[in-house]
Amino acid sequence: TLNNSDIVFGTAQRHGGAFRAEGADTTVIINNSRIQNNASANHGGAIVASGTLTIKDSDFGTFAANTHNQTLGSGNNNFVGGAIYQHGYGSNVTINNTDINDQRAYGRGGAIYVANGKFPAADSDFRNNQVLSSSREGGALWFGSSAVAEIRNSEISGNSATRDGGGISIGDSGSWNGMTLTLDNVKLNNNTAQLRGGGLWASDTQTEITIRNSEINHNENVDGVNTNRESGGGLYITHSKVI
Repeated sequence: TLNNSDIVFGTAQRHGGAFRAEGADTTVIINNSRIQNNASANHGGAIVASGTLTIKDSDFGTFAANTHNQTLGSGNNNFVGGAIYQHGYGSNVTINNTDINDQRAYGRGGAIYVANGKFPAADSDFRNNQVLSSSREGGALWFGSSAVAEIRNSEISGNSATRDGGGISIGDSGSWNGMTLTLDNVKLNNNTAQLRGGGLWASDTQTEITIRNSEINHNENVDGVNTNRESGGGLYITHSKVI
C-alpha cells in the first residue's frame, strides 16, 4: 500500500515506467498519490498490472505541466496504455476519484488499455488523452478480450484517436468475444476519431453495452480525406448489443 506518495520519473526499457505488478495474487493499493512523468519503451507508460490494483484520490499529471505519462515510440508503433496496461484473466483495476488526463500512447488506449479482467471506475476524469501512432483506437480507453468495464459518475472528454473510438474503443473487428461496458452518469463529450465513433466505437460479437443517465455530445470524426469512411460521430456500433 502506498499512501501520500510520489511515483515519478520512472523509465522502463520494456513495460511499466513506474512499476510492473504481475501475477494474479499480486495486490497494489495507491491512495492520495501522484503518478507522473513516467515512460516506457513498450506497454504501460506508468503501470502494468495483471493482479489487483486500486487507485484512489490520485493524479496522473498533465501535458501542459509536462508531468504526463506515456509510452514511447514513433510512426505506427503499437505500444499501448499511456498510463495503465491491464492484462490477465482475473485482473482487477479499480479507479476512484482520480484524474487520468493528458496521457499519451503510441498505440491503443491513450490512457488505459484493458485486455481481460475487470475495470470499475467511479468519480474520475479521463480527459485530453491521445493515441499518437497512425491508425490506432481508443483515445482514452481501449477494452478487448473478455474485458468487463463499468464507469460511473465520470467524464470522458477531449480525447482523440487516429482511427476509431476517440473516447472509448471496445473490440477489434470481431477478434475478441464476450465483453461488457456500462456507462452510468457519464459525460462522453468532445472526443474525436479519424474514422469511426468519435465518442465510442464497438465492433465485436457477444459484446454488451449499457448506457444510463449519460451525456453523449459534440463528438466527431475529423478525417477529411476518407470521407466515405467517416461514420458515427457520437457512436459507431456493429455486431454488439446496446441496452
